[in-house]
Amino acid sequence: MGTVFADPSRSRVPADEITRAGHAEVVDVSGLLAARPEVACLFMRDLRPGPTSTMVAAVAALGYTRVLILDPQLMRVTTGRGFIRARPAPPVPPQLSPQRRYDSWDMTNIDVGVLLAAVAAFPETSFEDVTTGALLARLLEPAPKVPTGDRLVPEAKSREARTNLSALLPVGPDGRELRCAYVTMCDSADYLWGVRALANSLAKVSDVPLILMVPPGADFADAVFESGNVRLHDVNSLRNPHQLKSHQLRFANTFTKLEVFGLTFLDRAVFLDADTIVLGETDPLFAYEGFAAAPDFGLRLENRTFNSGVFVVSPNSDEYLRILDSIPTTPSYDGGDQGFLNVYQGEITWLPPEFNTLRRVITRFPDVIPLKRARVLHYVGPKPWGLEGEPEWSSLDELWFEQLSDRERIEFIVQLRDRVSVAARRAPAQRGRGPAGAVRPRRRKDFERAQDALSNGRPGEAIEISRAALRRNPQSLANRRVLALALKSTGHRRDELKVRIKTRVLKAKRLLKGIVE
Repeated sequence: MGTVFADPSRSRVPADEITRAGHAEVVDVSGLLAARPEVACLFMRDLRPGPTSTMVAAVAALGYTRVLILDPQLMRVTTGRGFIRARPAPPVPPQLSPQRRYDSWDMTNIDVGVLLAAVAAFPETSFEDVTTGALLARLLEPAPKVPTGDRLVPEAKSREARTNLSALLPVGPDGRELRCAYVTMCDSADYLWGVRALANSLAKVSDVPLILMVPPGADFADAVFESGNVRLHDVNSLRNPHQLKSHQLRFANTFTKLEVFGLTFLDRAVFLDADTIVLGETDPLFAYEGFAAAPDFGLRLENRTFNSGVFVVSPNSDEYLRILDSIPTTPSYDGGDQGFLNVYQGEITWLPPEFNTLRRVITRFPDVIPLKRARVLHYVGPKPWGLEGEPEWSSLDELWFEQLSDRERIEFIVQLRDRVSVAARRAPAQRGRGPAGAVRPRRRKDFERAQDALSNGRPGEAIEISRAALRRNPQSLANRRVLALALKSTGHRRDELKVRIKTRVLKAKRLLKGIVE
């Protein structure tokens, strides 16, 4: 074997034991650094430098003329981007002085200090920054881009490894092997049921693993997945930078799915929303190059936008950084990631709709995209694991429930029973109790029903409810506001404008009446 760098102050294994294990050469780091006082003095503190900066100084002392610095602690892409919630930094190692509590910038200060001291001490060595975004380029030399790509990709592990985050697949007519994986995102315990059903359905048709991106605040370490194909992967959280209205609140965290563009250890990724299940072969998706997605069929078929519940992407660090820079300034027609991507993506390859068959298509256009042709079924609107559902979709909800194992079904029923029980205990007492002391639920107002229909992807129903309510009470501003939003979402801009003008006239009359009185 080659050279081993040993730091006696950190390692519990003596250097001579490493030598006896068969290593050709063992280098004591402390001896190298002690010869340079300007570097050594930085190691004579309670807070010791990290291993990366220590190794950089050590290899420079050995006479290497070029050092490439790539450290996860220095790769954070959150600088200057307030909408990114980063993963919590790892805890600082125990210090020699219990009286001093060190903060993250203390560690950054000492590590960068060692790097700069090494730069000054070894002028014959080139120190190059290859961190994402070249965050230290103002202090170190930025590394030139290599001709073959824009990222450093780790070598693949053996084909038999089942703990990998990817699988090697022969892709394309030339059979080129690419690192591939399915990817999904989840930030709540409720959506974890969606991930379980997705993982089980995917395992029936593919051996490619499913990466579950876990943002800060979500802890799924104890979650059990029956199929065994789920790989947890921590990511940053991308907060929606847009001002969301009440019916758009469900998009508050969906931008985090864009972290898939930063999974540069993959050559090709297929993103699947957690409210999808796989019904047919999907591995052919990995053959698509660039960005590929299916049409957003459902409300109408004359749609020029794509649905972001399923898409294919080749993760790329440059593209990822461009997306992060574009999120705050790029408009989104729906307030979420789908509206952003439709505006951001210039070139797109269209996937056949069976790779992202929206649930409403099955009931609205059954002859256009029949269920038997669907490879990925997307449960837009009310979720099968939720307490609210629609009778017209009961058979499709049953299909989702079939994806759970027997054990998972039992656990699901127990949790659902507990949720209903807790909700019943928290429900406030209402007047007008029925038999046996039962509480009569509050009758929901028309604009609330219309708002729910619009939020769950049924603008047509919202229009009908609002118009019926306005026939009974033409002065209702709340119903007019929901009607205008529903008309806008269906593309009826002229009708929307008429409603908004009438609403402003009514508001002006009320204001004038208040002034006169």
